[in-house]
Amino acid sequence: MEAAFLLLVMLPLWLVCGFIAASVASAKGWSGSSWFWAGFLMGPAGLAGAIGMPDRLLRKYIRGIASSQDAFGAQLVNNGFSAPENSRDQIWEGVVSCFNPSEAKTLSRKASVVYDRYVEIKDVDGFAIASAKTQGDAEDGRMNWIVTVYS
Repeated sequence: MEAAFLLLVMLPLWLVCGFIAASVASAKGWSGSSWFWAGFLMGPAGLAGAIGMPDRLLRKYIRGIASSQDAFGAQLVNNGFSAPENSRDQIWEGVVSCFNPSEAKTLSRKASVVYDRYVEIKDVDGFAIASAKTQGDAEDGRMNWIVTVYS
């Protein structure tokens, strides 16, 4: 009788929790498959965890609106830096040197995007925390960079 109860009542309930947790998590910008397993294995507790997660997509959307309206103040750190044109590794090192060591540990080169004239700096969670862009034209093959830290 107990096995039948577990199989007929609890298993479908845990499956429903898994699917709802996956749906909520993916709508918030998290991995739906990981949260399916959390919801399935932990039931309502996994579902509550997915509901309690911060909304990554909303943060990205709000940050995009704010940056398009220049709502972030530019904070010049070390008055920027200079790096050779098209040297992405040196550009990244210059960006990291503008942060104090404890902040620099949270920066993620893998999650960040480095272009020739623009860098979007992200932390290990993938959230944009700063940007760097060139100011003016290259002088002697070196570009001057200004770092903007989002508050």
